[in-house]
Amino acid sequence: MMPNSNLMSVKFRVPAKKLEDIKNIVAALGGQIDEEDADDSVAWEEVLPDSEPGKILRGLRYRDGKSQKWLAEELGMKQPNVSAMEKGERPIGKSLAKKLGELFNVSYKVFL
Repeated sequence: MMPNSNLMSVKFRVPAKKLEDIKNIVAALGGQIDEEDADDSVAWEEVLPDSEPGKILRGLRYRDGKSQKWLAEELGMKQPNVSAMEKGERPIGKSLAKKLGELFNVSYKVFL
């Protein structure tokens, strides 16, 4: 299949009995179905079994090119607190996890 710069790749699992419905919906929305690598997926827990919230936070911050100072300002805290969260020295509570999820456009649950 020829790649289209306007398309994004998404992988997810669906109930087998709904597969054809999902394919029809994707096609109706202008998407393409590529089943070549359908059986090659691996759960993230298997790839990153020891992922800690602080490491995830640091990785997302790095991915987005943001500094600890920037994040501290966005969260209304001091930079050493961000550093402590990234090192696992300070827990990330549910309300803070929700703010982080919004900032980095991920599920807040990755920080809990």
